[in-house]
Amino acid sequence: MTKASVARANATAANMRSSQATSQTPKKRSSTSTTSLNKRPAWDMRGKISDMEQLMKMNREKLGELEKFRLELETTVENKESQAKEALRREAEIKIELQTLQLRHTQEIENLNAQQRIHRQELEDNSLIFKRRVTNLEIEVGEAQRQFDHIQYRLNSEKRENETLQATISQTSTSFAEIEAEMRNIRLKLERSQDMLLEKERLIQSLTVELKDDMAKAEELDGKLEKEIASRQGLVEIIRELENNAGKKA
Repeated sequence: MTKASVARANATAANMRSSQATSQTPKKRSSTSTTSLNKRPAWDMRGKISDMEQLMKMNREKLGELEKFRLELETTVENKESQAKEALRREAEIKIELQTLQLRHTQEIENLNAQQRIHRQELEDNSLIFKRRVTNLEIEVGEAQRQFDHIQYRLNSEKRENETLQATISQTSTSFAEIEAEMRNIRLKLERSQDMLLEKERLIQSLTVELKDDMAKAEELDGKLEKEIASRQGLVEIIRELENNAGKKA
């Protein structure tokens, strides 16, 4: 049953009670006037006419009061129906607003989840790429270290040979100059190998910092997602409470 139906039913019941109450009093008056009319002698026609006129006047007054009451009752019923319609309209608007808000909030959470999934995938891809690059760099570093060790071994060998040659003084100055040139080349290669090792170590450190930054961003997005989920749960509870209140009012 709607609010308008309840208002009309209450107004009708009140009208019936009022009509019963008002109809009883005129009956008593009419009965009194009729009694006084019957008590008059048969020859007292003027008295009987006067009583009848008085009775008609009372009936007209009663009809006027009833008509006034009817108009007031109709106005009251119309006002109640208008208020009920306005309440129902406002209730429908609130439900639509809540549904719209819930849909928008749900869409925002879905978008955030999608962004989170994309970022996680990117992070996993970057992590895999980083691991591959680190593995390759470790291989390159190992190879460079082996080359360095080999060059160092050759340098030591050349030094020992040079010391042996210098000790025996059996090598000519030309040969000695060639050995010195080769030693310089070996030293240059050794320095280059050391520079390569340092450069690759710096690259590994840089990639490690990038990975830490990506992990921090992922944790921040996880925190935002948890807040959005908690906010959505609070909104769902508010909607349920409003719907329960609306159902109780109806």
